[in-house]
Amino acid sequence: MDLAINGSTTGDRTLEEDLAIAAEAGYVAVELRMPKVDAFLEKKSFADLRALLDKHSLRVFTINST
Repeated sequence: MDLAINGSTTGDRTLEEDLAIAAEAGYVAVELRMPKVDAFLEKKSFADLRALLDKHSLRVFTINST
């Protein structure tokens, strides 16, 4: 069983911060929150998101719409 971190546990941190925190804590998966994804994609691309996930060796477990 793999553990995933829920994006709501990091409060108002950015998606970039969430992924760094998750990796540092030893998680292998993340639950992305759409408001954070939307904010990220306002300035960057899906390819950038994929690269960030790869950089931290994380996979997406689920996406939360709120």
